[in-house]
Amino acid sequence: MFLKILLTILFASQLSPALNTGGQILGWQTAIQEQRAGDSLISQTPQRINKNNLGLKISAKSALIIDKNSGQILWSKNPDEKRSIASITKLMTVLVFLSTTPDLKKEIALTADDITSGSKLNVFLGEKIHLENLLNLALVNSDNNATLALVRATGFSEQEFVKKMNDAAKKNNLNQTFFSDPIGLANGNVSTAIETARLLALASNNELIKKILAQKNYSFTSLSGRAHSVKSTNSLLN
Repeated sequence: MFLKILLTILFASQLSPALNTGGQILGWQTAIQEQRAGDSLISQTPQRINKNNLGLKISAKSALIIDKNSGQILWSKNPDEKRSIASITKLMTVLVFLSTTPDLKKEIALTADDITSGSKLNVFLGEKIHLENLLNLALVNSDNNATLALVRATGFSEQEFVKKMNDAAKKNNLNQTFFSDPIGLANGNVSTAIETARLLALASNNELIKKILAQKNYSFTSLSGRAHSVKSTNSLLN
């Protein structure tokens, strides 16, 4: 549940890429610079009247709630414990994919190598679409097949691509975050609540990712003329 809370809070805001400590997830330098002399930090950040009552029932073993404007941590529960992050993995997958500066209008078709056992087939094998369609399917509908096709389109092997994901995590000080595959099926895809928030913030700084994730639905027509439509897996949008 905490991942959905973070997704809604963080992607609704404009956040800087800086990573800070001391009670802030992200840089608040701009906000501080804009404060009038004498204004306090407290006046800019929502405060709970009853610090023992969150107002929400959260069953997650680890959780984090952040003020979207200031980046202040309002509440946390085991924020540094490592947990499996499942499909949140795809945020780093897409960040690494986009770092290769792909031509999103490039034509591509799913192959048998892209198909994951148990995954819904949103696009037929051999059906030609654009890379931008795969990107939307991966982020909106958490499509495993589309995500693997994106990885294949980079020209890297899956092993090489996952290494780039882990290198990117280290570069961004996500030292408790590790990836075993690009789609999130492996239990080895782990992070903490606080580092998941940082990953979400990094992704939110990319306007294309931010725009795609805000979609409740995504519809497109393949190059063969077949219409497709999927719904977001983020239940808070629906």
